[in-house]
Order: sequence, then C-alpha cells, then structure tokens
Amino acid sequence: MIATCLFEVNLLVLGLVFTRQWLYAAWNHRLVSPDYPESAIWRRVYHGMIIPVISLAGIMITLAGFDSSTMIYMTAPLATYVVDRYTTTDHEGTR
Repeated sequence: MIATCLFEVNLLVLGLVFTRQWLYAAWNHRLVSPDYPESAIWRRVYHGMIIPVISLAGIMITLAGFDSSTMIYMTAPLATYVVDRYTTTDHEGTR
C-alpha cells in the first residue's frame, strides 16, 4: 500500500510540475509564439492535468483498500479523448 501511494504521489507531483512549467512558458506568450492561440495553451494545460487527476483518484482507491489501483491509468486514453472532444482551439473551429 505504501509503495503504491508513493508511486501515485510521484506521478501526481511530476504531472503538476510539468503543467506548471508549461503555464510558466506560455503565460502571456512569454516563451511561445504570439501567434499561438490562447485556447491551444489551455488545451495543453487540460492535457497536462489528466495524469495528476488520475493519480489523485488512484491514491483514493489505494487508501480505500482496493488492490491494483494503478489500473486506473488505463482510463488515460479515454480522458484524453474527452479533453480533445470538448475543447477547441482557435485554428480548428468548432467540433
């Protein structure tokens, strides 16, 4: 249980660090092209938050006492599809 929680916390922290790094680079187009759409920046933030959210769910599942809580990462492709389906970028138009 401790090893699983440590694994989940590790992925949670790494996901948050990478998302924060992207926000730092993209905020006010600091390190990205001024032509890069604002909606595309936020779409990448949503993508970056998929693994931290799944990790948080995995931690709760582990603490509830269920085995194989890491199987929840199999929902990542579905979460990616949902993010892609319900977010649009300025250059793509409405889906």
